[in-house]
Amino acid sequence: MTNIVVSPRIAERFGAGIGEYLRILQEIALLPPDAPLCFDFRRCVFLTPFALLPLVLLMQRQAKQRQVHHKLPPGAGGVGAYLKHIFFPEGLSPEALMQTQGSYDLDRYVVKTYIPVTNFPAQRTAAATHQRDKFFGCHQ
Repeated sequence: MTNIVVSPRIAERFGAGIGEYLRILQEIALLPPDAPLCFDFRRCVFLTPFALLPLVLLMQRQAKQRQVHHKLPPGAGGVGAYLKHIFFPEGLSPEALMQTQGSYDLDRYVVKTYIPVTNFPAQRTAAATHQRDKFFGCHQ
């Protein structure tokens, strides 16, 4: 398994997250297409959403063709707690949330400066559109 070490601190500048994403893409490009990956966040102390979201999408895409794992920072606080709280890397599924809770209960995020990674259905169907509209309507 190839360990992909995510930089300890990805600056707040928009380009810093893109730079880290491109560095990781280059590292993956050198590997066989079926080589298992492990994204190692254990040294991370700071991540921005602009750095994190492309990594989430990359991990999800890579998981379609190979085994993908991740390692979070140790301890109950810091980046590890943040990543768990935003449902990293799987993301929150509005459909699954409705099935388990019967509603989109996002009240715990009202006083936060962040929201969970959310996986909306990408289909162009009336049902998918309705689900996205219903989810966004809960924030009004």
